[in-house]
Amino acid sequence: MRGSFAVVAASLLALSFAQPGLSQGAIGSGGRPRVQVGTVTTMNSVTMNFTCQGKMGARTYWVTRATRFRAGGSDASFFDLGTGGPVAVIFHDAGRLAIADQVIFLR
Repeated sequence: MRGSFAVVAASLLALSFAQPGLSQGAIGSGGRPRVQVGTVTTMNSVTMNFTCQGKMGARTYWVTRATRFRAGGSDASFFDLGTGGPVAVIFHDAGRLAIADQVIFLR
């Protein structure tokens, strides 16, 4: 099952480079899109961020209006996130913040 997460992450990263519109950092800010696959450990609907634990460690991602959420090929939202759920996050760094460009729910 871990191998399938790596394949999904690699394909999402390739997709993000092929479509620079997915990443706010692709134009102008210099932030390169990256992918983390992991498990949601915390979420805060007031500040619109969530923490994901993966191989790169725990990282907090900030959600913007442009963040896209996908679940099983359908659109989803921030409020569909749940702790303990596996996700793949395409993100870029904006200063000290990691901005989630796309969040894909893995099942």
